[in-house]
Amino acid sequence: MENTTGTQGGRKMKFPFEGIHSQKYYVEGDPLFDAKVEEISQAWRTQCPEGKREAVIKLLREGGATFLRVPWIAAEIDRWKQGKSDGDRLYFGQLQALLSGSREQRGGEKPITEKTLMLKDYDTYLERYTILHEKRSKICGDCGRYRQDAYVVSCFNGCDYPERFEKLQELADDVRRLSVLFRYPPVMMALRLAVVDGEIFKRRHKG
Repeated sequence: MENTTGTQGGRKMKFPFEGIHSQKYYVEGDPLFDAKVEEISQAWRTQCPEGKREAVIKLLREGGATFLRVPWIAAEIDRWKQGKSDGDRLYFGQLQALLSGSREQRGGEKPITEKTLMLKDYDTYLERYTILHEKRSKICGDCGRYRQDAYVVSCFNGCDYPERFEKLQELADDVRRLSVLFRYPPVMMALRLAVVDGEIFKRRHKG
């Protein structure tokens, strides 16, 4: 389930599922790249519990400036820019901070322009994480803490159902990665892997 590829500081970097050795990927310039970016944005739009506005900011923060090209995102940002409400000004200010603000304004986040996106095997990442979360819902579905928060991981250190926790450990393969696998929605984990792959791809092909 886990593949080891690349190096960082002399250490092997580990990724779940397939790494960048795969031939299936979408990079900028590929005829399907923009369509795939928009498809991902729609998943975020429907799965972000805070709503469309928060989805835009979170997606740009996680995925980078590539998503500024998505029509519905560009239209939403233009609405903020032209709008006069406090909400419009707030979100447009957050966007400006992500684009060019100081690190203090961004809360320590890298500016979105520093990220490189390569949508290689994004579909595979998303499918496997989705399946993983569906399996957890069957294991933890009647747990009160899980019902309150489907991404709860704080209970792992004191699970009320030890036998269920053992099943979760089996799903994760590596218990050290258990809290990471279930801490975020599948769309976020899959996109983060795509960004990581993009950064490695850029370094490997630099020059």
